[in-house]
Amino acid sequence: MFTQESKAFTIVEVMISLTIFAFTAMIATSIYLNAMNLEKKSADHRVIQENILYIMELLAKEVRNGRIDYAAYGGTAPSGPTNELRLLYRDTGLQERICWVQGFQRGNIYIQRQASGGAPINYSASCSSGSELVQNNNVTVPLVRFYISPSTVCSGSCRQQRVTALIQIRSTTPPPPGSSPVQSTVQSTFSVRLYNEN
Repeated sequence: MFTQESKAFTIVEVMISLTIFAFTAMIATSIYLNAMNLEKKSADHRVIQENILYIMELLAKEVRNGRIDYAAYGGTAPSGPTNELRLLYRDTGLQERICWVQGFQRGNIYIQRQASGGAPINYSASCSSGSELVQNNNVTVPLVRFYISPSTVCSGSCRQQRVTALIQIRSTTPPPPGSSPVQSTVQSTFSVRLYNEN
């Protein structure tokens, strides 16, 4: 008698191979999607860090090369947190305003400078008009607080003016499903440079 060997796959073999293939494809897809989400979060972190670095360097430069404009605050700076920093350039005495404006769904930091020979800054006007945006459009700034010390001009050992800035920055890129937007909060204190006035 002749026995014939089957050269085809049985249905069980096909089902097992399809299950293994589907399982492998599912794992590969999951790894790919996780890698893409991780890359997106890394890109958001880079954008936030670049903006934080730029904002903090700008604040450090402006505070160190200027001084608090106590007259613009009415003689006494706010004793608590404020969302507006009023400075004078050291050499020229021109006014400068760094402020935070909370808009619909986003906050922005603006800088406004008095032009040489121009009119003084109108502090009662909106900070965003005639100002330049400090951060880029990929981030929003939901929180800015400036703490000014001392609150009045004084001489002697307390004459060095300091500004502490507390800033929170959040990415405007929509986060992956099930996660929150990338954000960071930083705080730093800047001192006005003291020059020997002799």
